[in-house]
Amino acid sequence: MDIFGGAPRVLGYSRPVAAQCGTDSVLQCKIGGDPRPEVVWEKKNVQILSEGRYRLSEEGQAYFLHITGVRLEDAGQYICKASNSVGETCAPATLKESEREKKKQRYEGEPLLSDDRPHFLIKPLSLRVDRGEDAAFSCKLSGNPLPQVVWEKDGKKLSDIFESAHFNVSSQDGGWFQLKIFRTRMPDGGVYTCRAHNNQGGALAGAVLLVELVPERQESGAQPDEPNLNSANVKKFAVSEGKHAKFRCFVTGKPKPEIIWKKDGAPLEAGRRHLLFEDREGYYTLKVMYCKHQDTGLYVCAASNALGHTLSSVYLTVKAPAVRFRRSLQDVEVRERGMAVLECEVPNEGIPTAWYLEDQRLQPGGKYGIEQNGTRRRLTIRDVGADDDGVYLCEMPDGGKSIAELAVKGTIVKKLPRKLDVLEGENAVFCVEVEEENMDVHWFKDGLKLRESHQTILKSFGKTHMLVFVNVCHGDTGVVTFVVGRSKTSSRLRVKGKHSPPICPVGVEMDVDRPNSVLLSWEPAPTSQTTTRSVYVLERQEVGSQEWLRCATSDTATSAEVMGDSVLCEGDYRFRVCCINKYGRSGHVEFPKVVHLVPGPKIRTPLQGCEVTEGEDALFSIDLSVMVTGTWFLNSTQLQDSQDYSIQQAKTQHSLVIHSTKVEDHEAEVTFIANGVRDSAVLKVQGSPMSESDSNKRVETGDPVVLYCEVSHPSARVGWFKDGVELQVTDSLNIQSEGNMRRIVIRSAEFTDSGVYTCETMGDVINFNVEVEEPPVMIVEPKEDVVMEGHISEQVVLQCELSRSSGEVHWFKDGLQVLETENVQLTSEGPYRRLTVLCGSAEDSGEYVCIMDGDSVFFQVTITGKILQGSMPGSFVVSGSVIVSSFGLPVRIVSPTESELELTSLTSERLELSCEISQPDAQVRWYRDGLEVEESASLILEVQGAHRTLVIPMTTVEDTGEYVCDTEDDSVTWLVTIAEPPVKLARSETMSDVMDCFSGEPIVLEIEVSRFNAEVIWMKDGGEVEESSDVTITEDGLIRRLTIRTPVPGDSGKYTCLASDDLIDFQVKVSAAPLQPQETEVKSLPSDDIELECELSRANAVAKWYKDGRRLNEDERFYEEEEGAFRSLVILNAELEDGGDYFLDAGDDNITFHVTVQEPPVTILGNSEDTDYQEMVAGDDLILACEVSRANAPVQWYCNDRQLTSDDRTYIESYGTLRKLILSDILPSDSGKYMCDAIDDKMVTMVKIQGNWLGYVDKRFLTELHNTMVLEGEDATFKCVVSPEDVQLVWGMDGELVVMGDRFQATQNGLCHTLVIKSCQILDSSKITVEAEGNVHVLSFRHYPEAQVTFTKKMEAVMAEEYGDATMETEVSLDTGEVQWMRQGVVIQPGPRHTLGQSGRKRSLTICNLNLSDRGTYRCETLHDRTQVKLNCPVMLS
Repeated sequence: MDIFGGAPRVLGYSRPVAAQCGTDSVLQCKIGGDPRPEVVWEKKNVQILSEGRYRLSEEGQAYFLHITGVRLEDAGQYICKASNSVGETCAPATLKESEREKKKQRYEGEPLLSDDRPHFLIKPLSLRVDRGEDAAFSCKLSGNPLPQVVWEKDGKKLSDIFESAHFNVSSQDGGWFQLKIFRTRMPDGGVYTCRAHNNQGGALAGAVLLVELVPERQESGAQPDEPNLNSANVKKFAVSEGKHAKFRCFVTGKPKPEIIWKKDGAPLEAGRRHLLFEDREGYYTLKVMYCKHQDTGLYVCAASNALGHTLSSVYLTVKAPAVRFRRSLQDVEVRERGMAVLECEVPNEGIPTAWYLEDQRLQPGGKYGIEQNGTRRRLTIRDVGADDDGVYLCEMPDGGKSIAELAVKGTIVKKLPRKLDVLEGENAVFCVEVEEENMDVHWFKDGLKLRESHQTILKSFGKTHMLVFVNVCHGDTGVVTFVVGRSKTSSRLRVKGKHSPPICPVGVEMDVDRPNSVLLSWEPAPTSQTTTRSVYVLERQEVGSQEWLRCATSDTATSAEVMGDSVLCEGDYRFRVCCINKYGRSGHVEFPKVVHLVPGPKIRTPLQGCEVTEGEDALFSIDLSVMVTGTWFLNSTQLQDSQDYSIQQAKTQHSLVIHSTKVEDHEAEVTFIANGVRDSAVLKVQGSPMSESDSNKRVETGDPVVLYCEVSHPSARVGWFKDGVELQVTDSLNIQSEGNMRRIVIRSAEFTDSGVYTCETMGDVINFNVEVEEPPVMIVEPKEDVVMEGHISEQVVLQCELSRSSGEVHWFKDGLQVLETENVQLTSEGPYRRLTVLCGSAEDSGEYVCIMDGDSVFFQVTITGKILQGSMPGSFVVSGSVIVSSFGLPVRIVSPTESELELTSLTSERLELSCEISQPDAQVRWYRDGLEVEESASLILEVQGAHRTLVIPMTTVEDTGEYVCDTEDDSVTWLVTIAEPPVKLARSETMSDVMDCFSGEPIVLEIEVSRFNAEVIWMKDGGEVEESSDVTITEDGLIRRLTIRTPVPGDSGKYTCLASDDLIDFQVKVSAAPLQPQETEVKSLPSDDIELECELSRANAVAKWYKDGRRLNEDERFYEEEEGAFRSLVILNAELEDGGDYFLDAGDDNITFHVTVQEPPVTILGNSEDTDYQEMVAGDDLILACEVSRANAPVQWYCNDRQLTSDDRTYIESYGTLRKLILSDILPSDSGKYMCDAIDDKMVTMVKIQGNWLGYVDKRFLTELHNTMVLEGEDATFKCVVSPEDVQLVWGMDGELVVMGDRFQATQNGLCHTLVIKSCQILDSSKITVEAEGNVHVLSFRHYPEAQVTFTKKMEAVMAEEYGDATMETEVSLDTGEVQWMRQGVVIQPGPRHTLGQSGRKRSLTICNLNLSDRGTYRCETLHDRTQVKLNCPVMLS
């Protein structure tokens, strides 16, 4: 074992001590170390204190444990633990029974003490190493027979994750076992466990390995080039704002690969909204929490090891909600124990909102203040702590979210997660980072302080503190708390039972004697679980391909027929089957034969778009290659053969006739779907001549409104107005122009859309009257009258649901209106209206009616008898049905009656999957693609009587899948397809299709898309436009924009914006333009930054900067910048002498900047400009003071327009920004006007002095001492004015007399006395006193936070011979700077082999008598900087 520095080491082990009961015994151990270690004694992980029968003592390097009156239970193993700032060690000592005691036990039949099970005498210690260094874990075990040892990392065998050359496991005599890891890599960090077992039992201990990345090595090491990313293979993923995005990447390899996640080329670090981890299935996972718009971008998972590298990528698009916040939340940073305020603004003041801290909904109270003022919403967080750090959300009912991060700055830099879920047998790891090293920290679980043991690891690495529970069990569940000073952070640990994935199916068989199909069958494994629902998944693979595709799933069926119509191309196919449940997936079982299959139908004649006039019939037809049955859809709504639609099929020909078309169907999408076939076309409907009903529209809210007219010429321009205000295109209003037709379409009418609409053209006007009425409010639930029974003292809740939230209802009981009382509550929540009887009685029985205009519902309530013996008072809720409990009966799904349904919907719509079960109180489980769903803000599970509903408020493409509602006895399946609507492009009215411009003038091409996540491609003359430093492609909501910052004539051409369903062209012409000279004036204040910038006509032009005719060279304050055609000169921290003429020479042209740097005007702070009046008594001291705006500002004092100067009675003081005039022993003749003149500002005081007939008062101290703050190493000066001149002064520091010398100097100049402290140190912080013959003045003197100590000299690698000496030397920025030397995270203390040197600013470490174990990296650190050096010691050959 390596021994480095002054770590404690065992000098001698104690022999076993035999003792008889009742006698005294002494155990001892010898331990050395520098500094002297602290020693504790333990038995069975419990510390022994010096009290009662135990007494601890020490003598030199020997440590003793005295036991008085030995008892039988005292026998066993004792551990002597020693630790200091360098390391730790321990030594065992054994107390056993004497042979006489053993014979006595055998004679009396008492059991013998046996401890042959494995025990850790010395457990492995946690380590911190730099990447590339070796790491070694050692432990010592006892047991009979000697136990076998297995090492694991994070619960996995080392041979499964490491190549054999990367680690070595060894053992030595005496029960020593060692694990060594060579040339550590970043993935090697984690929890290592040592499992020991023999035939008597087992034992377990763990340790943590922390691998750190060395900055110098990272910079100098050659980085392998990443493989080129093929943009055509990039997967695309879209998510709504506020939802989570989860990316999984499966990578295998030995050595285990290092994983780096990147976004748009920049590495990602784990944070509040970015979780990076490896899951239990081996997937490297990135989870982007609560996505924002700025999270849109390209995400890359880059994996590399010594043998190669690879990457996988996905493009994430974050879609904005339909209804946006008027003003979003902003990220906030606040100090611990402060107050944080988050504020946003909603579009309408009537919109309710809810606040969340991640997934926890917040309620108003002492901790949180929730306010609403008009459209503003505010959350106030009081007494902020570390656990308040996180992501906060304000959510509107439609799912729109505003997101902000709260950063809490305090003692705890990195807090605990809010919860941690682990399985039994795994390791639970908690990590916290604090702001300083060597802080007093404590860990608690459920309020009890934790102490280290073999299965509880407590380790600190500098500022990082770790807690690890090794091999957790269910009893470890609880709340873990980390405390440092007044700060704390907590996490809830949940230990879940381990479940096994399903077992592979058996008995696979194939029936291939079928035309163009195959029948596959299998049997469940005999030992498979029956309590957990499982799904069989059947997959196919074409021979020659590597990809397996899912072709069938089944809950209970053990066979499936695969038809040729289900494959895409003709070929030979093989099949396999596996079983999936919520705990995982079984292995695959492959079927033995290969089958030849031919694909299904193809489109011969596709659908064609159709244009008709309103009222005419529209015909659509499609011809397929084979005869199959198909389905027609109009805007995703399935069509049936009826009087409005005629659907026919003639062999392979399918046709649809839409009778009497309407303008509302204009640009509707007609879709045909058959087995593997899908085709669409657009229906266009021209308006018919306008009638009386067309000019007067009366519709209900939510209905579409179409207003149209026909003009005489196709190119005629018209303007649409509402109540005299011109209309513009919005999300809900579309203005169309097609041929001679002009129309506006309001997609979903609202009450505010009522009014007079006007279409105006040259010389003609047409009016439309639109009236929008709200539909009547109806009672939606319950649909029938309700009869119910209850018991006395139970709570009764009657509820009904309205079609709109704005409806008003009245409650009646037996014909009398019900009013609110202490026992009866009437509540309204959204569309729900409730009557609640808090404590039911017999008098509450009767007929209740909920009445609103035009609708009502009855509740017949009967409350009888007492509560049954042994039952508890409860409540029952009625909302549309009577709840009846049934036990022992199977739970069936009543509706829908089909076991499988297909459902197609568009994105951003509300999706509801609902079913009715046979028992209202029965539980159901919802699954998606075989996995149980979890309720969240974006997926809601509703229970209403016997109805069970899964609601997705706003769907996305990712919601496509197979949804199952399972009652254990029955299930129903929905095959849900979510599709995006077609993309339409529109050019704004201000954007012309032809653009002429000059070189250097920015070109902006802008179009509007029909939906937020629409993707477009910009083309130029048929080739794709790529982004560069001069060309940017941006997205802003619905706007897609191409910008060329500095175009040249070569950028002329035809630009096309291409979407999946539409395109728009722009013709651009760029002409050359001459250089435009510029001349400008620049004014600045001292300490401001000055930026001089101009734009050239060419990006590659060469330009030079001059000042006052001299060429400028870059230095720490002057630097030049180039960005495209822009040239800039930046002057940092401007000074007065920086004023002058700055000249930029571009060869053919030049520009001059006239720069003026002038001091800001001096002002007197707090000056009201009004004359101040003072009345005083002769003999007093007159003190006039003011504060100016800057410290170097000169002032003049005047009395009655006569300038004052210092003399025996007049003292003028200037201290920082403070200006003071002191006039001692004033006389009536001193009355008059006193003025402080600061050139740009003046302060006037009128003084009136009255005679003092009692005589003058003697004032000795004329000025006060001032509190002083200086930097370490600076001088501190203290002044006071004392009268009379011959007064003797005594100076003191913290009550002790100051002795004058080299550092302390006292001087006197007339009445002014001065004390100077040279080269102040931190220890000089104190209270300074000055005593003038009994009159004492006190001030506080403290140093300013010490200047940062940095390294000014980088250390070079040191080469030294074995058994020789090696010296490593560096320099710091201050003579007084303190450093510490470290190796492998351990501080090196001075000792026999280590000498720490200091000379001026030089700091050195000398190691004597080198050996091979001294090789490695040594680090020198200050509080603000660090550097490191490599020590090499070649092996000497004899």
